Amino acid sequence: MLLSEVGVTADELYGDDFTTLDDLSKWAADWGIKFLRAAQDAWFANEHYNRVQRELEENKEQELKELMASIVRGEL
Repeated sequence: MLLSEVGVTADELYGDDFTTLDDLSKWAADWGIKFLRAAQDAWFANEHYNRVQRELEENKEQELKELMASIVRGEL
């Protein structure tokens, strides 16, 4: 269920007057689903960005090590 995947409860999403999911209007249910999917998409995008940033940093570190090794071997 989207609520548990995103890490919120229906009470948190719909507010203090929330009673049950069955009592929601179609509009409110649709809004909640769209909101939760958008939150999930944002989380995945952030995770992807963080992974790319880590890979870039690792690549820079490897390039620096290779450059230092070339200098030590007298290749440069």
